[in-house]
Amino acid sequence: MKLSRFACIGLLLLALPACNAVYVDEPIGERPLVLDPEEWEGTWLVGGGTVVMEVVDQNEGLLKIAWVEGGYQGGLELESAIIQLRGYDDWIFGTLMEYESDDAEGAGYPWGIARQGDDQILILLPDVGKFRALVEAGDLPGRVDGEDVYLESLELEHLARILSDEHPFLFEVDEFAAATRIAR
Repeated sequence: MKLSRFACIGLLLLALPACNAVYVDEPIGERPLVLDPEEWEGTWLVGGGTVVMEVVDQNEGLLKIAWVEGGYQGGLELESAIIQLRGYDDWIFGTLMEYESDDAEGAGYPWGIARQGDDQILILLPDVGKFRALVEAGDLPGRVDGEDVYLESLELEHLARILSDEHPFLFEVDEFAAATRIAR
């Protein structure tokens, strides 16, 4: 898996949209997470690569991540993304707000959830099939377009449902990402 696949929800953070994804039309979560630069900034090891994180706006939960990707004809290119982190309950929701190479402008924002600990972040992406079933059943507002799911404005009751123990866990547990800070 390319680093850029993680590197964007991946920190939540790190995940560029894959072939199919769950999108939102606005940042997901109850409130912006107030970021302490000491907890977030630095160089992080994610899979087989590294990303550098910088707090852009600590009160709005805006985090910039950057990484080096193999470029055109084998050269290296610097890639970056802006992620907004928002909280709900004990979880962190991360919405990919800006990505330099984003071809699908206006199509929605990919997102995921995370848990943060001492110099470690666990990152989970939505399970597209499970979200598709909830949208098709009318349990979550949204629409299905081909293989993609587009969630509409989510209320707190929807966030609670997404993280509820009442139904199967709605995130890809087989393809989680773990980030470990290696330098501040």
